[in-house]
Amino acid sequence: MFCINSNQKFQFNSYQKFQFAGFLHKKDGAATTNWQRLWFVLKGKSLMFYSVTNDSIDEIDLRKVVTLSRQEGSDRNSTSEFNQYISVVLPGKIVYLRAETKQASDAWFGALQKAAAHKGPALDQQQLTGENVPIIVSECIKFVATHDGLTTEGIYRLSGTSSIISKLVNMFAEDPRGVRLNPEDYTIHDVTGALKKYFRELPDPLMTQKLYKEWIDKAGETIKPNKKCQDHDTKLQWYHYLLREMPSINYDTLKVLIGHLSSVSAYATENKMYTKNLAAVFGPTLMASSDQSFHNTDKEIKVIADLIDYYTWLFGVSDEEITKERDKEEKYRDGLAKLKEAQQAARRSEMDMDLLVEMFIGSKETGQSINIKLNRSQTADEILNQVVAQQQMPGDNWALVEKISNGELERLFHGYERVLVDIMAWNPQIAAGNYVCIKENPLQPHISLYIKSMHAWNGFLKYCDGVTRKWKRYHFDLSSNVLNYYRDNKSNSNPLGGWKVAELKIYMGVEKKKQPPTEWGISFTVGAEHTIRAICFERQDDLYMWLGGLLKSKIVDPSLLTYSQANLPPTPTRDSKHRRSKIPKFPLNWRKSRMPSIDDG
Repeated sequence: MFCINSNQKFQFNSYQKFQFAGFLHKKDGAATTNWQRLWFVLKGKSLMFYSVTNDSIDEIDLRKVVTLSRQEGSDRNSTSEFNQYISVVLPGKIVYLRAETKQASDAWFGALQKAAAHKGPALDQQQLTGENVPIIVSECIKFVATHDGLTTEGIYRLSGTSSIISKLVNMFAEDPRGVRLNPEDYTIHDVTGALKKYFRELPDPLMTQKLYKEWIDKAGETIKPNKKCQDHDTKLQWYHYLLREMPSINYDTLKVLIGHLSSVSAYATENKMYTKNLAAVFGPTLMASSDQSFHNTDKEIKVIADLIDYYTWLFGVSDEEITKERDKEEKYRDGLAKLKEAQQAARRSEMDMDLLVEMFIGSKETGQSINIKLNRSQTADEILNQVVAQQQMPGDNWALVEKISNGELERLFHGYERVLVDIMAWNPQIAAGNYVCIKENPLQPHISLYIKSMHAWNGFLKYCDGVTRKWKRYHFDLSSNVLNYYRDNKSNSNPLGGWKVAELKIYMGVEKKKQPPTEWGISFTVGAEHTIRAICFERQDDLYMWLGGLLKSKIVDPSLLTYSQANLPPTPTRDSKHRRSKIPKFPLNWRKSRMPSIDDG
């Protein structure tokens, strides 16, 4: 028999409407063998238990669960025949729970799974870190602090790509612990845009509608000249009081955010984001009036500015805590730098790795087959010179040629191209029929004149987009290393699409399955795409003329080319099949009182 004191009785009374209750055996960590039989109550996302031994009531916050799983036990000290236990991994610790029967274990595990997985748009429904902060907030701030965001000019003022920002917010809403932010996929401004959008779309603002009027009243109080210090100190005392009136998650989240903004403002000479600039961004984002108006915007900005300027005093942050946080960020940055260095070393090692590749001297059907070791760094010129020397091939008109689509299409490798990189990028659907050969350059005598004299070409040509087999007549224009096409004459319309020539792989010939309208044609792919487009010409001379012009733009390394903005093709091209990806929408309650942002698209 045991008694519960009045305070404990009050806590238990608050859990009267529970989902599940019963006895479980509990132990902390894998090392201990001391199991306690305790009474557990599950309500919402809180698993509360009472320990007779410790005479205390404690709880496990299921919003902080990292993983939840079941394992077979191996505890020799267990007196129960059923020895399967539930593993609850939390930030910094693991709790093991064991029911007394399989039926009870299944029921508890199902109930805990459901409670931990459920999430909603409200702040107290989010999955949290060990610091009681929503994961999206923690991850975005960590990304900014460790990827040079603190020194990025216009941080939080400039916007990222609206579609990426929306995608990020929805990804965190669907699976917060599964999102991985990396600089290869997201810019600093994408991540800061996601953080701002998240705060704007909370059903109740971070600083709560309940306290909004009091915040605004205190920010708007007139400070008398003869009592400037006294009035100012009184206002800060009120701020301190209002912060303590906030719900714990709101307070902890605001503390982390304001601490981060304080760090951002410390680099204002580099990022140009002084306290007033940051407050202008976050004032209307973190606060909202119930009447959905904007007439208190100046006071909202003033509140956030004061929170940033007096962060350490208002939130009771010691110099030791600030130093510890900065050291943690510095260690994380050092770790990232070492990781990048290791990745670069791995890529260099990969570049040096040799692969044995079969090549042919002449055609595949009648030529000689040779095996040659290639690595990713070798260029076409280096490989060609090596083979010609090894095979003692006379003459100097040899070319390294790529044959694809069962030999129907061929192109000359340019001297700067890295052959193994191109081979490994072949479309898997047609790669079996592709090969590389060395043969006499078939184009040199036909296109050399056009390469030397050509400046620009234009005219009507027949084009197949590679998605269908239809051929359409368009007006093409080649100038300034850009190929554009128009519905009519260039002077009378805007381009329907186009490409930088440096991004094209240009092949002689057209696949038979496309049923080309003439016997003279070229095919090409764009960048890393596998779609094979084609153009047909009325005469053979036209083929060589256009091919000479296109290859002239490809003779030099494309990284050295520059482009005039007026000549660049539109983005996206008209013939591309662009579709918006379907992003799962999380139900969000938009408040007009939050200032709209370009981040919202």
